[in-house]
Amino acid sequence: MLADKIIFTGLQCLGIPYVFNAPSDQTNKFDCSSFIQYIFRANGISLPRNSRQQFEIGLPISFSHIQKGDLLFFTTEKRKNRRGPSKIGHVGIVRP
Repeated sequence: MLADKIIFTGLQCLGIPYVFNAPSDQTNKFDCSSFIQYIFRANGISLPRNSRQQFEIGLPISFSHIQKGDLLFFTTEKRKNRRGPSKIGHVGIVRP
């Protein structure tokens, strides 16, 4: 299953440092969205660079219907009063 492959790819990156605003196309450091972009691209799926752009191309689903491999988008305290994609400040992936 593709979701399993994507999650496996992500698990291979455990221990790689988190650096805010890390550049794309490298594997020695990630931020949340460059990590998501990398693990999806490694499995044949092209995603935009930042979490707000990733949010905009996705399809919303209810929390009760999330599945392994789905992306979850978060806000941060400083963004909580914004609306729409500008509110997004973090992305993660659902893992069993």
